[in-house]
Amino acid sequence: MSLRLYRLMNTFLIITGIILIFELIRDSFKEGDFIGYVNAGNAIFKGTNIYADYLNTWPPFFSIFSTILAYGDSISPYGIRFLWLSGTIVTLFYICKIIIQLSTNLELNLLNKNKLKIQEPLVVLPVLIMLRFIMDNMANVQINVYLLLCSVLTIKYYLDNKFKWAGLFLGLIISLKVYPVIFLLFFIYKREYETVAWTFAFILFFNVIPFLFFGTEIALEQYNFWFEKVDKVLVFPTHKNQSLYGFLTRLLSTEPTESISINIAELSAQTVKKINYVIISVIAIVPAILFRFKIKDKKAMKPILEFAFIFAAIPVISPLAWKAYFIFLWLPYFVIYLILFRLAYNISSKKIKTLKVIFYISILLTVFSTEAFSGKNFSDILETLGAITLGTILVLTLLVIFYLDYEKINIKSLELQTKPNK
Repeated sequence: MSLRLYRLMNTFLIITGIILIFELIRDSFKEGDFIGYVNAGNAIFKGTNIYADYLNTWPPFFSIFSTILAYGDSISPYGIRFLWLSGTIVTLFYICKIIIQLSTNLELNLLNKNKLKIQEPLVVLPVLIMLRFIMDNMANVQINVYLLLCSVLTIKYYLDNKFKWAGLFLGLIISLKVYPVIFLLFFIYKREYETVAWTFAFILFFNVIPFLFFGTEIALEQYNFWFEKVDKVLVFPTHKNQSLYGFLTRLLSTEPTESISINIAELSAQTVKKINYVIISVIAIVPAILFRFKIKDKKAMKPILEFAFIFAAIPVISPLAWKAYFIFLWLPYFVIYLILFRLAYNISSKKIKTLKVIFYISILLTVFSTEAFSGKNFSDILETLGAITLGTILVLTLLVIFYLDYEKINIKSLELQTKPNK
């Protein structure tokens, strides 16, 4: 690394650090989505209906989990949010560390000078790409960063053949927010039965807790009400929903978007939902064929490409995907940057340039569509047009191309220097 580049990366790190500290202090005074977590926990303490609060769209187990947050809020509302957001920043470091280790077998260590330096572009640039989504999660005092950590831990323990731990983390996050269930479907499809068995065991364990706590009759009522409530919430066509379903609803129905109208048809929401499932099913044929074989070499780049695809697919195919959900693009964007800019990729220079252009367009759509760059009104318009959705579809496209070119990618070609050159 040249001294000039080293200093530039240091500058980016300092600016990013200042931004995160500013967000930490400012957002500690915001209720954000965190108030929904607190209300869900307080309903348990008060013995009231956990779904009386319209903000609670989570499974019954989430309310029991939230009692910890509600108790902290009763002591100090600002203090518990400060701790939550501080934990988010610490979690970001470990997400970065684990993703780098899984993808390159390099170790990020702040104290050991002989390990991967935090100033390395391999560390800094993916963080800068994801900064928009990091700030979305902090500004809304969200849980998604913690869910991402549990997701990468699931992958880490699976690749290390520690299936019990993989099942624990995956069972936990499915019981809390459901949408990571795509990982479970992936493991079932890959015939990874030990991981599947442990995941089901922990899902059962976590979801038995509401039955023990509330009693069978009340717990069943809560789960039935939750299923009905979730089904109603799925029809959420405003620009804030960046899932494929949200985009198609804006495009094919007259549902309100809270921004400009882009509909080219007047279909019902239920019809759009069916079209959405058909499109996803058709598109899924390609990865289903490519990923049909069991993973043999868990230390190779191939399984990382498969998991990167799943991470990117999660927010797109989920019926309801807030912008903060796209923090799951961290692993996909890291892998794409790694392959296009840091590894020997034995293809024509013309194809490399084309793939880089697709990468840049994806970043323009997902990152630069934010209010900070485009202003609130134009940002809302871009999101109504599905900017983040389309940008993520480009990410999925790149990952499929890399998977087809797998034998042309040389992971051993990655070279790093622990000290800057003068």
